Amino acid sequence: MKRNKGFSLIELLIIIVIIGIIAVVSVPRYMILKTDAEKTTASGVLSALMGAENVLFARRVLTGTAYTFGDVVGSAAISGVTFNVGGATGGTMQIGANTYTVTYTAGNATTTGTFAKSW
Repeated sequence: MKRNKGFSLIELLIIIVIIGIIAVVSVPRYMILKTDAEKTTASGVLSALMGAENVLFARRVLTGTAYTFGDVVGSAAISGVTFNVGGATGGTMQIGANTYTVTYTAGNATTTGTFAKSW
């Protein structure tokens, strides 16, 4: 008696349908996770800017050295993100296909500046 080896057409079609269902469920979730990761990266960059601003403020208190938002961005060790300084009041960062905006309000002699985000 002859034994057929391999898969039948029905078995192959069932596997293709299962792969299609998995793709339909997983691709939208992947896109959501990607966006969440980009927002988390933007929040990390904002935290680095806030930390750098605190260090520069402490230096200003101790030595009287003034600083600008450009100094804050320059002293924050930001890598992997394109950050464009848009003047003295903030800038934008490009992460993936999205652009995130950071607004900076300079402090005075007794308080640090404040940051606002839009994402």
